[in-house]
Amino acid sequence: NGTYSFTMPKQDVTIKAILYAQEYKSVEVILTTPNDNTSVDTATYKVTPSQITVDSQWYKGSQPYQGVFESEKACYRIHITCHAAEDAIFSDNVEIKVNKSPDKGRPVTRGFTLSADKKTLEFDAWLVYAPEITIPLHEGETPPTADDCILPPGLTVETLTWNANGTIKELKIKDPHYTFGDTICSFSFGERWATINGRRYQGAFGQAIPSGNDTSRLVFKNISIPTVPKGVEVNGTITSYGSDSESVTVQLIESGASEPAYETVVKGNSASYSIENVLPGTYTLKAMKAGHITAEYTVTVSDKNITRNVELYLATSSGVLGDVNGDGLVTLKDVLILRKVVAGVATLPDVYADNADVNRDGIVTLKDILLLRKVVAGVATL
Repeated sequence: NGTYSFTMPKQDVTIKAILYAQEYKSVEVILTTPNDNTSVDTATYKVTPSQITVDSQWYKGSQPYQGVFESEKACYRIHITCHAAEDAIFSDNVEIKVNKSPDKGRPVTRGFTLSADKKTLEFDAWLVYAPEITIPLHEGETPPTADDCILPPGLTVETLTWNANGTIKELKIKDPHYTFGDTICSFSFGERWATINGRRYQGAFGQAIPSGNDTSRLVFKNISIPTVPKGVEVNGTITSYGSDSESVTVQLIESGASEPAYETVVKGNSASYSIENVLPGTYTLKAMKAGHITAEYTVTVSDKNITRNVELYLATSSGVLGDVNGDGLVTLKDVLILRKVVAGVATLPDVYADNADVNRDGIVTLKDILLLRKVVAGVATL
């Protein structure tokens, strides 16, 4: 009713009342998919209440996608952002209902993000006509089980059995019990296609009880699927400073993604890390430790193990001339780092640029390395 009570503090306060004409407790989005072979940007969104505006970004896999729409092959993720009108906000418990025209949608109150000012509502939708599935079948190894399979969110493998000759005897995939949420997925949208290990297969609907088709299940029988490359190991040593009891986090983030695909945590100022079963692709290797500058490197994974050593620098300079790793000392380590910098195979964080100019001539060159070597050997001083 616009009346609020509070205890008056000892100092003056300024109170600003923000009155919203409307709080959205429910939102309905009707997604009309594009025609086949037309751009995904032609998708339309009808929103209720009509004052709400919508932005969207389509993805295939982890990559943003602006290509053509293909209903028989498609497995898309759509990031939808709803913006409240100027005089309105979204409720904390807003109910979202999404329809895929002309199919019916169901209410969902999970998987969304609400901004602090309650003006922006964001969520991901998976639009699955032909699910993309990875069955980690490796050459010469025991066939995987249903639990090993990788699918879009919400889908499950109910049955995976194998013939003696290494082909699949039966593969049964179940769509979610909801048609929207983390996933818009109803196999009846498509033509019973699935992409398994990069190859397309057309299955059959399951058998309903007592008769008819169970369109919530796709069944594939007696099919031969390609093997997939076995993941490799990415390893190395993280050199850091400060407390050796602080954790060091190492992440591999797939190109185009925001969340890490792989992560490990190690401890120590000279800590060995190992990330196993990394699939081929291009990743950003990110190493982080409290009080240090985050290091990032591009790593391309193929079929061989990769060793990537990382040195983390303290976030603040010691101010000691010649100290280019931030440990507060001038040692052989600093000479080695400076050699890499001058050779162009390493860069220094800006906070250490001044320390690297050992002879104070305004540039970092071989002269600085030679002088620093003499200092470390005890035959010169700074």
